[in-house]
Amino acid sequence: MIIENGAGWRGRLWGWAGRQLSRYGGLVEASASPWPAAEESSTRSLSEYAARWAYAENKGLYRLLHEWGLVEQAMATARNPVPAVVDFYVANVLNGELTIEPEQRATADGAVSSAAENEGLAAAVGRVWEWSNFVVLKGELVRAAAVYGDVLLKAAERTDGGGQVVSVYLQLLPIQHVRYCRTDERGIVQEVRVDTPRLVSLFGTAEREHTLVEIWRKAWDGGEGGVRFFEVEGRGYVADKELPAAVGAQTFGELGYDFVPVVCARCETPWGDATDQIDYYNELARKSEQLNVPLGVVRARATDSEGRPMPAPKVDAARLQASYHKVAGGAAALLYLPGNSEFDWSSAPIDFAALHRDMEAVWAGIVASLPEYRAATLDASTQIAAETLELLLKAAGQRVLDARGALERALVRAQQMALTLGQMAGLAGFAAADVGTYEAGDFGHVFTARDVFEPTLAAKAAALKELTAAGVPVTLALELAQFGAAVVEAFDAAAAEQALRERVTLASALVRARAEVDRGEADMGVTRV
Repeated sequence: MIIENGAGWRGRLWGWAGRQLSRYGGLVEASASPWPAAEESSTRSLSEYAARWAYAENKGLYRLLHEWGLVEQAMATARNPVPAVVDFYVANVLNGELTIEPEQRATADGAVSSAAENEGLAAAVGRVWEWSNFVVLKGELVRAAAVYGDVLLKAAERTDGGGQVVSVYLQLLPIQHVRYCRTDERGIVQEVRVDTPRLVSLFGTAEREHTLVEIWRKAWDGGEGGVRFFEVEGRGYVADKELPAAVGAQTFGELGYDFVPVVCARCETPWGDATDQIDYYNELARKSEQLNVPLGVVRARATDSEGRPMPAPKVDAARLQASYHKVAGGAAALLYLPGNSEFDWSSAPIDFAALHRDMEAVWAGIVASLPEYRAATLDASTQIAAETLELLLKAAGQRVLDARGALERALVRAQQMALTLGQMAGLAGFAAADVGTYEAGDFGHVFTARDVFEPTLAAKAAALKELTAAGVPVTLALELAQFGAAVVEAFDAAAAEQALRERVTLASALVRARAEVDRGEADMGVTRV
């Protein structure tokens, strides 16, 4: 964490929280009730996040939604495309080996970063990734964005036992514990509150179940901003104005910087707009199942003393097992009734064909609105025209690029914060002489562009053959066929080696021919008799 007091609790909060959230709070609470509503915020309400999580988890979906009062029936889930859509984003948004490249920004003095500073910047970001376990973090980041639509990324510090900062890293804040996050018109976080369930206090108070409330503000009561900590008994939510006295605090002046080290990014995932249609399809499926149960009719064959028909006899519930049994492997059931009665099957005036056509139409509309679902569920047996496939992949790829752009911009800002924290802490490789400074524009960088869908080797080979047949130089054809810089460099090296070999062979042949002329063994085309 980025706070400290005399007890040396700097750096311990978020490392602990990441290990304990699943045990002492969070999504496990969603089985009983939706998350509590957040205060006015730039993020969505926690109840909406809970519903989004339920769709993505897809375990007892409508049971949970029914318990929360969001749907009328606790029905089974016939079809739900959301898990496949989420997995599609996870597989493609930040896929592959990510690299960064420096990006120069205009500065007041017109200075630009040196080559050494650019190399130092890439190395420092690489250290941040290493300390953040970025291979795992990027998958968690994409999944959170695909499920919730909002992600909060924090630049934090890790300390040793003596409170000395030893590393800086990026951390994904659990969205269900962010009570509010307010940003300005530029999207820069101005204040954020995070509630973390705890059993052991960071401030030396008694060990008990409590909630640690962390609030960052750009300015507190019109004065200097910073961070404050509060301990709330139990796990209930307490509004800001009702919080007890702070147990820890630190101003930006004490911290050495003047920004809230949290980045909030919104990634619009279109599946959230399709939930009404998904619910309607599953309601139709429930109706079809209910109507498709064989229905038996029991009519009484008796009248009373005045000639009025008697009601059909009923079976005592305690004797139901003896009177009821299934036949034909469960395809039908018989209920044996006492008395003078007759049994018959009811007619079935239900138009199941029309009902199923409605279901197919609803599902087709859902799939049409989610090209990423169609792309995720394609297999080798799918028959689809090349032009249609190209349009489908283009539509799905654009949604991936939209999410990628939002997350990469958030990562760049968080990485710049981490570089600043590392520089303030005096970490090796983060000094101004190594990476420059943020004020001078030296921290500007972007992620290298890359394709969403990597073409197969056969497709690239076919494209290369067509390009070279059209007269395109081989090196340029390799680049256009998307073989990658490494392959192009290997080809250039092989071509240079081949050219050298050919020159050596030609030179050797010329030397031999000249020697033959000098010895009179060659007649230069004139035959001597």
